[in-house]
Amino acid sequence: MKYVRIRQLDCHNNGQGVIWEARTKPGDHKVALKYMKVDPSDTDPTTTERFLREIRCQSSLIHPNIVNVLGSGTSDERGPFYAMEWADGSLRDILQDNPNGVSDQAAVRIFTSIVEAMTYAHQEGVLHRDLKPENVLFFNGVPRLADFGLGRRLSSDSTRITQSHLGLGTMAYMAPEQFSNAHSVGPSADVFSLGKILFELTTGIFPNFLPNISKAPSKYQYILHRCLEQDSEKRFANAGQLAQALALVSGDTDLLSPPDERAKSALARVLAGDEAGMPELADILLSNPDDSNLYLQFLPLLPEQFVHSFGAKLPSEFAKVMINFDVFARGGHPFSFCDTLADFIAAAYKASTDLSTRKLLLENLLELGHSHNRWHVRDVFIDLAREAVKTPGYTQIVVDALENNWAGREFVKYALSQQSMPQAILDVLTDEAA
Repeated sequence: MKYVRIRQLDCHNNGQGVIWEARTKPGDHKVALKYMKVDPSDTDPTTTERFLREIRCQSSLIHPNIVNVLGSGTSDERGPFYAMEWADGSLRDILQDNPNGVSDQAAVRIFTSIVEAMTYAHQEGVLHRDLKPENVLFFNGVPRLADFGLGRRLSSDSTRITQSHLGLGTMAYMAPEQFSNAHSVGPSADVFSLGKILFELTTGIFPNFLPNISKAPSKYQYILHRCLEQDSEKRFANAGQLAQALALVSGDTDLLSPPDERAKSALARVLAGDEAGMPELADILLSNPDDSNLYLQFLPLLPEQFVHSFGAKLPSEFAKVMINFDVFARGGHPFSFCDTLADFIAAAYKASTDLSTRKLLLENLLELGHSHNRWHVRDVFIDLAREAVKTPGYTQIVVDALENNWAGREFVKYALSQQSMPQAILDVLTDEAA
């Protein structure tokens, strides 16, 4: 691939590179060419080595949030270069347009992308060592990391390239340990720089020296505290650990809220007309099968209309929720609460069309009634039994419930025998051996 240079760009803070706008030949696609910056006063032979290392690092990392190298070569006139896609601008441009920091939504989107890119780089054993807004470029709105000119592989034992430039990096974003020996730093040095970027993203304040973390949104202050520790051992060890902490406060804030509170929020959304809240609520219930608050203090108090909608729209999930609920419902409860449970069970029975679920609910009612000696629960069972026998095949589930719970059968025997019941049910009520 050949490239036709159009114009040199006036790029500040671009390290050791000179950027040209160019066109591919053939294809006529707009690209950026980065050449090594030639400084007549620089007689250090490692400058060329460092630029070639940038090309190798950039080319070896394949990630949606790391700039792609389209090609590379050497010009007799200007030395080594590489080509990359044409960027719309940098994070520095965005920060200049937002002097008070970007919106929280934008900060999460941009910073998460940067952290994910560095998580990948660290997993590949590559450090960046010069993270700053100028090295975050945007392509159709997607942020990508560029300029791994100071990057190195952790597996490398070479110190020669950094010996003559012990403080490599851009000072405002550099970790303290980079000032003394850039080669000896580990992934936590990149974490420090990422913390500086997050601070600037959320506040708009240029992060000179020690930023005042209290000026950042409170939800990010712990992350910033960890990232900007002067002692590298106290920081997140790498970008992966930072990504996990970030997910807790941004991408998945639900992880910080109790399941019952999340369930209430999802219910409120459904009642307000947001149908997406229904599967979310089902997922919360199914993901927390041992949460007694969910299954005894939230689920039985659901509006009857919602219960019917739940059973109709998500029958499979509803059946699984009832299996979980059964475990809690069979325990000991305050007498008055038994009536609440019975009314919920009746609503759940009517909401379900699954025979196994209905059978489970009838058995649950029978156990609840006799174990607490609650006549209201008995009456609810009888009402459901009267309803059940109207459906072909359902008489047998009432018979099974009675045969499998002798004490429960005795509890409902007299009241149920006064109803118009199929002979099979009357037989089990009078069968002393049942």
